[in-house]
Amino acid sequence: MVLLPYANSTAFEETWPTCYKIVLSILTLFWAVTTGLFIIRRKSQFMAGREVGWTLVQAAAGWLAVATSCLTKIYFSQPCFIQLWAYNLTGMVWCLAMLVRGIKFYFQVQLNHVRLFGTGSLEKIPTSLSEEPSSTSTRVRTASLRDKPTIMRGLYLPSSIPPSPVSNSSDYGVIDPSIASVSRMGRRFEGSYNFEARDTLRGMRSNWWWTNRERSTDRYLLFWFGVIMGVDVVGMVLVQIFTKTFQIWPTVAISPGCVSQWEYLPQFLGTFLYYTIACPIVLWRLRSVRDNYGVRNDLLISVLTTLPLFTMFLAWRYIPRTAYLSWHPHNWYILGLMVAHTISVLYPVIQSYRDERIRAKMVLLHNMTSFAQVLSDKAIWDQFKTYMAADFCVENALFFEAYQELLVIAAAAFARANIVIPGMPHHGSALATSTIRSGKIFNDLLRRRASMSGGGYPQICSLTRNRAPSTTPSSRLSSTNSSSSPQIETTAPASKPCTSHENEQVGGPLPVFVDMPVPESARALYKAFYENYLEPGAPYEVNLPSNIRDQVQHALSEDKITVGMYDAAKDEVVQIMFLNSFPTFLHAIRNQGQYTVDIAGSVDIKDIHEPDIGVDSGMEKGTAQVSMGSGEP
Repeated sequence: MVLLPYANSTAFEETWPTCYKIVLSILTLFWAVTTGLFIIRRKSQFMAGREVGWTLVQAAAGWLAVATSCLTKIYFSQPCFIQLWAYNLTGMVWCLAMLVRGIKFYFQVQLNHVRLFGTGSLEKIPTSLSEEPSSTSTRVRTASLRDKPTIMRGLYLPSSIPPSPVSNSSDYGVIDPSIASVSRMGRRFEGSYNFEARDTLRGMRSNWWWTNRERSTDRYLLFWFGVIMGVDVVGMVLVQIFTKTFQIWPTVAISPGCVSQWEYLPQFLGTFLYYTIACPIVLWRLRSVRDNYGVRNDLLISVLTTLPLFTMFLAWRYIPRTAYLSWHPHNWYILGLMVAHTISVLYPVIQSYRDERIRAKMVLLHNMTSFAQVLSDKAIWDQFKTYMAADFCVENALFFEAYQELLVIAAAAFARANIVIPGMPHHGSALATSTIRSGKIFNDLLRRRASMSGGGYPQICSLTRNRAPSTTPSSRLSSTNSSSSPQIETTAPASKPCTSHENEQVGGPLPVFVDMPVPESARALYKAFYENYLEPGAPYEVNLPSNIRDQVQHALSEDKITVGMYDAAKDEVVQIMFLNSFPTFLHAIRNQGQYTVDIAGSVDIKDIHEPDIGVDSGMEKGTAQVSMGSGEP
């Protein structure tokens, strides 16, 4: 059957085939290029939380809907049932794909916050517990779902923790009962160290999002996607049986007799339910959600822009035919699909390149002392964890935090047995500097950044939190021109040259400690750590190379449980946090004005032995102090 232009069309309508051929060609090229770039950039960090698979389904359905709309104007004479089925199926798939993206994104945000504010680490159960907050506590703002990820409010957490002991101390490796470890909720642990196994999921089992997290899996959503599409197909089959306008048998109805009547009821009903029930629920749920990648904004803008455009498409069909000769109703439909595709596919691609360019300019000078400041200061660490929750990788922070607890548990078990081992940490303050034993991972990152930037690193940046003055000996009071409020400027120790980075010790546990077999009283917790963080499908599963996971599994199967058996996994997690989350965290807190950034002179890469952390802010070389504002304490 040859499809011919509509013979009775007006002179203006005679130009539609040519116009829509051009439009379809341009939009097809636009869809192909943007979707191809989206696929290429799918592993970019900025694509986190965007559900690449469902976005591609939405993009494909959008192009098919656009092609259907254009082809009906290019060929006026075509079987009516093709239009009926094409419009209905493509429109329904597009709406469901958008809805699934919203559901999965909201579940992802909720589950990350459950992991963060629920029970995320192996906690100590002491013989006595004082409910009084630490004397060093200060009000630290931690994010809720209603806040931007870098705006902190709510919990009281300790502003600092005691410095890690030096390895040459005479009493190094002895648990000092006068040093009270502080929990993540601001309680001070006192008394003897009696560590017991605890169920890390206890605080989550009453959370609806956690107990129903399987509802966000692709398998579950694909099932309901198929059910809804099946119901839609059944409805279309019934329409096809009773219709006369779009009939297939005994004769095939040919356009232009395809007048939109009750036959489009399944499509109109699905669209009506999508925009009157599903979209308002999504808008209401996402109103208070914030993420670091703009996924929430993409979804909201897509809904808010397509709703009026699709409404115009439906309304435009019922105005007199002579009124829309210059602007066909389907143009609103095509415009809505194009806007949604631009927001869902093209915008993330552009932002991923922009994010990459910003990261390239933020040349980091990796200094373990500076990075450890974030990892070991309880207040900054809490902000970093909250930021990582909005980064959809909070499990890395919780893994690192739980690993510190695990080492202290092992040390306490040795201490109770009156066994003193060189390199054994004193207490919970041994967060970063006591467990990052090898500087090799930082030197590798340093060389990688050097090759990316094409040379040395011009500036060094250290973090200074803008808060009330403290009397700690390691801090000094300073003020800046941009703020009258006092600020604490923490000075990091100077770099020390060393000849070997492979076995570099940075004030951390010596191999004698980490290679010791775990005492029997702590072995259950080491196995629980694996079940919670490394086992496939674990509630806080971290993304690790298969060789590291296999190494741990082999050690467990051989019952060779040593104190440092998770060191390789920890190093990998530290690298991930350092490369992916830490640069954007620095950028975010500088923009928030919560910290003062101290920029020192240039450093040549050949002179770096203990890598430094820094941000290339675009300022000229030289010593300067840059205040980002007073911020909010």
